[in-house]
This record gives sequence, structure tokens and C-alpha cells, in this order.
Amino acid sequence: MNAALVPAAENTYTGTITVTGPNNSFVVQVRTTIGGAPPSVTLTSKRCTGSSVDFVAQATDDIGVTAVTLNYVLSTGTPGSRLMTLNSGGTAVNGTWHVTFNLPPSTSAITIATFTITATDGAFRTDSISDRC
Repeated sequence: MNAALVPAAENTYTGTITVTGPNNSFVVQVRTTIGGAPPSVTLTSKRCTGSSVDFVAQATDDIGVTAVTLNYVLSTGTPGSRLMTLNSGGTAVNGTWHVTFNLPPSTSAITIATFTITATDGAFRTDSISDRC
């Protein structure tokens, strides 16, 4: 196999190699992952109460973060998930990610009870941080 044929971008790649012998040949499927370290995520700020909530996180990676997700559980026990957005001027290698959204209206005060922020890189490696509100 010629490693120069594998793309340089961080990702998981699959291919085949044909092994030929004097009496027969067969195909072997191969899989390789390009990339170095998993990403790192840290919580920068959180506002968990009120009808509008806001989370900000810093995510870094040696090649690039492809997604940052907020998973949460409301005080009612209802789970939820939101994709975070890379702030303008940030990069996938080192950027600030944010999400702001409104909680559902209710006669009682609903808040976010627990949350996890997960950063994912191009090789699908992750780093997460969890906290309570």
C-alpha cells in the first residue's frame, strides 16, 4: 500500500488491497485514521436560568473541530440537544463556540439541570465536559 495515496485531511478512510500469490489472490479491506490528538473543550460561560439560556465553550484540536454539541436535561427530566456555532473570526483549530436558545414556556420555572458539551474532530474523536446548572 502506498501511504501517499491516503488523503492528508483528518478523517477515517477505507480502501482495498489485492494480495496476489502464486496460486490465487484475494482482496483485503483496510481502514486507517489520519489525525493526531483528540480535541479539547472547556466551558467559558453559562447562563442556565431564565427563558433564554446561553452557553459558550472553547474547543481546540490539532487538525480541526468539526462539531460542538450541547446535550442537556431540563429540571422536568426532559432531555435536549443543540449544535453550537463557531463564533465569527474563530477557527476549527482554536475557536469559541456558542449556543443561545429559549426554554419551553411553563407555569412553573423550568431550568437546565445538567449538561454536557462535546467537541468532535474529523476523526470522530471527542472530548466532553459536564456540569450542573
